[in-house]
Amino acid sequence: MKTKALLRKLALLALCLLPAGLRAQTVSVPLLCVEKTNGEVVKVQITDSSPNMWYGTYYDEELGRPIPALLIRGNGDDPADLSILLKDIKRVYSRFEEYDAVPYLKADGVGPTADVYNVGGVRVGSVGQLSQLPRGVYLVKKGSRTIKIVNK
Repeated sequence: MKTKALLRKLALLALCLLPAGLRAQTVSVPLLCVEKTNGEVVKVQITDSSPNMWYGTYYDEELGRPIPALLIRGNGDDPADLSILLKDIKRVYSRFEEYDAVPYLKADGVGPTADVYNVGGVRVGSVGQLSQLPRGVYLVKKGSRTIKIVNK
């Protein structure tokens, strides 16, 4: 009888702790979005140094003349030079998108030993310990760059 009660309590405790172990860490990434008239959306990540945008012209071989365009230069995986004709642009806006933090941080060159801080500026651990931190907003420091992590 005591064994059944103990097993029931252990099962209940395991069910309570299971969601904490499966919690996903996400990162909010700021993006510049250019929506074209055909419905396609071009997204370029916004960082301290990119994207660089300017109004210019794109020479159309078929028409034999320059056409006004929005020129965008990104960084990393973004296209080096991107030309979007002004007549093809429906709207330009920015937004944040959520990505799974751990693969995002690894792809961004952040190792498991990078420092993690709470919003008060107190160091609470490293990237390798993200799954053990309680829910909340955290900051990951990588050199001079800071990345916001939302632990859900």
